Amino acid sequence: MGLDRPDKMDLVAVLPRNPRVVLVAYDGGEIPDPQQREQALQKKLVAYLQFVISGQFARAYPKYLDRELCILVVCANAPTEGMTKIEGIRDHVHPETFLPVEITTDAEFQASLKKRRE
Repeated sequence: MGLDRPDKMDLVAVLPRNPRVVLVAYDGGEIPDPQQREQALQKKLVAYLQFVISGQFARAYPKYLDRELCILVVCANAPTEGMTKIEGIRDHVHPETFLPVEITTDAEFQASLKKRRE
């Protein structure tokens, strides 16, 4: 999966001792051009937001509806400056639905998982 597949959910993670459900978008480096990469990320974020707004998340994960949702973008390569400025995504038709977005590198993500296991 990855940014070149905006129509696919990469991963839904429920981490132990974490009150959030994390929708993970993986940027595997398949799009080298910075502007195209940022545009692909925007499309992926919109798709994730639609996954929530449409009720698909609620149908697929009903036992997690009481948890906060967020999107975590895991980048194989360092994120672009534009990517690091993204704080969240909101639908204009459903302004009450806001998903915070966090950007991290694959190395940082792996380190955080390792730390949680310890």
